[in-house]
Amino acid sequence: MNTTQREARLNIVKAHLDAECQHDLDAIMATFSAQPGFALNGMELSGAEVVRGVYDGFGFGEQGSFADIKLEVQQQYVGDDSVTTEMMFRATHAGEWQGIAATGRAVAVPLCAIFTFDANNQVASERVYFDAATVLQQIGALG
Repeated sequence: MNTTQREARLNIVKAHLDAECQHDLDAIMATFSAQPGFALNGMELSGAEVVRGVYDGFGFGEQGSFADIKLEVQQQYVGDDSVTTEMMFRATHAGEWQGIAATGRAVAVPLCAIFTFDANNQVASERVYFDAATVLQQIGALG
């Protein structure tokens, strides 16, 4: 990978994460390729409408399971085929999640996102991993 491609990929990841923090669903989707993929803790999804629905339902759009979402980048690693970003996810449990009614409790959980790219350096897929048990504990669903 050359320097120009590296910079383009880091810039699109930054634009993607900035859009997430601004809760701008259209801007999030603009960072993806035409047929994006998304995986959450191993659950594979694909297609622009499906991916948009995941973001909206989680709280990056008008409403969702979490409000006041903030992502704090801790580390980024650039490989030939991907950018891996470690970050802290902070939010408020403001809507039903995993069948659990909103608790209004704060959530802070580390997560990892792996971004891959198409030939135009748009995000082809995002794979997100986080400890859901920690979230369940923080919202009071686990002892």
